[in-house]
Amino acid sequence: GDYLKAMYLISPLEVFDQFRIDHVLVTDAMPVAYLLKHTAGWTIVKREKTGEDFYVIFARTPGAPAGSSTILQANQ
Repeated sequence: GDYLKAMYLISPLEVFDQFRIDHVLVTDAMPVAYLLKHTAGWTIVKREKTGEDFYVIFARTPGAPAGSSTILQANQ
C-alpha cells in the first residue's frame, strides 16, 4: 500500500518521511519523478539511459524534510 501511495502520488512525501527514504530510483516518465524535480530538498544525482528508458536517481538534501511541492501547493 505504501508503495502505491508513493508511486501514484497519493502521499509520496509522507511515505518517504515515514520510511526515512533519502534516495529514489525511478524512470524519468513516472509521475513521482516529475514531483521530485519540483520539490525543494530533492536533487537529481544521476540520470542514465538504459534501453529506451531514462532512469533518474534523486537524493534528499541531508537533514531536509521530504519537502512540499510548489505544484501541489498551487493547486490547493
